[in-house]
Amino acid sequence: QGKVRTYQVSERLYNIYYLMRRRGVHEARLRALVDFMAFFLEPRQVPGLLVGYASEACTPNGERELVAALIERFTARGATENLAGFLAGAPREYLTTHAPKGLRRKLKTPAALITLLARPDGGGWLEDAVATTRRLVNGAKARVALPLVRAMVPRLPEGVSEARDWCGLALAQAGQSDDSLQICPPRVGAPVALGFHWFLDAMRHDRPDDAAPFLAHFQQ
Repeated sequence: QGKVRTYQVSERLYNIYYLMRRRGVHEARLRALVDFMAFFLEPRQVPGLLVGYASEACTPNGERELVAALIERFTARGATENLAGFLAGAPREYLTTHAPKGLRRKLKTPAALITLLARPDGGGWLEDAVATTRRLVNGAKARVALPLVRAMVPRLPEGVSEARDWCGLALAQAGQSDDSLQICPPRVGAPVALGFHWFLDAMRHDRPDDAAPFLAHFQQ
């Protein structure tokens, strides 16, 4: 109207879908068009749309390659809200079996693991969270691991466990001695690094009787 141009998408959407399933000269242009439409029409619904796509990709005839490309695009660096929203609802089967390599790498980050641990099936991600915590602690980045450790605590199994030991060690190295002692009570036979922190904490607070068992443990 006058100097103002307007555009209307009224039909041929199935044709776009059909062409996207076929590799050809216009593949990149079609993907760019669909990306634009998703952001322009439903910018706040992208995580939900991706969860739906991931569910379809778990079916025998799912378009896994196309879904993987869309998920990689919309959960790229900087799209933290899209990634968190997607991880909160995506099927576990997709994340563990069908997810593209780029997304699988993101699943090992503290931020992603915090979201995964909060899911109803969050206990299934505890092993990955322990591995990431171990890597951070061994790299002298215990403070970086603190938010992840806080998310792990509700998922820790009762009694002695490797997960509990690493949470205790991360807290101790980050200066959270009281929390470390509460979550991972001192015991002879604990990892040497963890026992060393307990020993120092007991000596720092003038509790030589508490420190003695660990000193004997180190001498052995």
